[in-house]
Amino acid sequence: MAYVSQHAMLFGLSLPLYAVFNSNAAFSAFDVVGIIFSLAGIVFAYIADNQLKEFMDGNEKKAKNGESKTLVLKTGLWRYSRHPNHFGEQLFWVGIALFAIPTEYRLCSLGLIFNHVCDYAVTLKLNEDLMLKKEERRQAFQ
Repeated sequence: MAYVSQHAMLFGLSLPLYAVFNSNAAFSAFDVVGIIFSLAGIVFAYIADNQLKEFMDGNEKKAKNGESKTLVLKTGLWRYSRHPNHFGEQLFWVGIALFAIPTEYRLCSLGLIFNHVCDYAVTLKLNEDLMLKKEERRQAFQ
């Protein structure tokens, strides 16, 4: 399943790029919004991933000192979302899809759907299942 979903994601993600590289459409407002969304997604994912790394490093330090680990990250962007890093990544790909809309291949922007479905069905599902495995973590996570 993961093998198929990875290929479906790559196919879907490449469709808007196909449109961009095979079109002579002029720069448009969609391109501006696409740039903004893509950059915002990169920044959002970067911040979330760094917050997660700090959390993991902190838990590793606690374990070495014999302290109990914090079960769930609930600070920073993680206070508002279970998966802010995935939100940033998806925002990036929405921005990329926007580049295809003003081209004659505008339907290629729908390739984004492959990514959303695969990310939700595989990656997020695995993360959720892992977080809900232990009872004490499930309570903190929910």
